Amino acid sequence: MGRDNGSSLDYFGPLLPATSIFNYVWTQVNLGNALYYTAQGAITIVLPGVAGDNLRIWDRPTRATPWTVTCYFSPTLVNSNYSQAGICLRESSSNKVVGFIFDHAGNVTVYKFTNLTTFSANYLSVAQYSAYSNPKIFRITDNGTNRIFQISVDGFNFITIYSVSRTDFCTPDRVGILVNNNNAGFWASCTFLSWLES
Repeated sequence: MGRDNGSSLDYFGPLLPATSIFNYVWTQVNLGNALYYTAQGAITIVLPGVAGDNLRIWDRPTRATPWTVTCYFSPTLVNSNYSQAGICLRESSSNKVVGFIFDHAGNVTVYKFTNLTTFSANYLSVAQYSAYSNPKIFRITDNGTNRIFQISVDGFNFITIYSVSRTDFCTPDRVGILVNNNNAGFWASCTFLSWLES
């Protein structure tokens, strides 16, 4: 497929433009018993069944505001409570996390964790996607005033689903990817295909 970049056509496939996640340097946070694979230009995180929340994160420093991160990811989640995957903001001094995730039931949720194992509250949870549609395209923007959470189906047109003050709950200095699997009976995994910071 060709898309006009203003001076020529850029070709990619099958649908979405992608930026290698390996263009960036990552730090592993609380990986514990998670397995991960870095093949074919993507990161796949696989979590065995576990009881209780336990956020598994790869993250990196945020840029100076304003900044935007866009991530394409393809989760494989059993339709049983409570597996989830997505992108996140983390305050490294406290380990508070704001997650922007897709869950086992097909919901898109923006939530807060007091630390890597303690859920605090949802900002918002909406059924936006079919549970079987892939990949997911999520974007977080910090414009210096607010954090803006957006979703897309094509990687070009984004819909804002939530916005909140950039210092609400915590002041994140890290941004990254996460998988959580609060289900002792099933595994969860996610392949993170593309990461773009601007």
